[in-house]
Amino acid sequence: MRYAVLILAAVATAGAADAPVYRATDGAGHPVFSDRPTPSARRVPAKPVNTYAPAPVAQPARAGTPSAPAPVEPPLYESLEIVLPEPGAAARANGGDVRVEGRVAPGLAAGHRVTVSLDGQTAACVARDGGRFTCPLSAVARGPHTVRAAVLDEAGAVVLQSGATRFHVLRTSVARAR
Repeated sequence: MRYAVLILAAVATAGAADAPVYRATDGAGHPVFSDRPTPSARRVPAKPVNTYAPAPVAQPARAGTPSAPAPVEPPLYESLEIVLPEPGAAARANGGDVRVEGRVAPGLAAGHRVTVSLDGQTAACVARDGGRFTCPLSAVARGPHTVRAAVLDEAGAVVLQSGATRFHVLRTSVARAR
């Protein structure tokens, strides 16, 4: 019980570090702590509070790893998008010829090229001025298709890829001719 009173007194005085603490003894002989003095109370001197601030932990350098991070190169391209066909569009192509157009910003770097994949089949594109490109596709079957564009570097690695654009090809059917 005595320790509970001491802990309670310590907690009560923690918030009010400048407030004085007084100790007195009640009629049963138990100590009583208070912030108000009584005639038989005596002031308890406050002790400094122990504090601890941990120092930052330095990570040991591993052998063969650089101490400073490698500088990050800015991206070569800001955007790559397919302009035609529009997402969800229906392209009338009775002969199966569909033209895919797009743009890359800020424009193709030297040695880079654009390819378009229609349902996973890759086709080469013709680059034009201003970062625009055109890909003529032939023998495209009727129905839904997904097209993506990609910028490839000199080694054929993908530098940037566009999101998927879904569209539908509408062709007349010989089976329905009357």
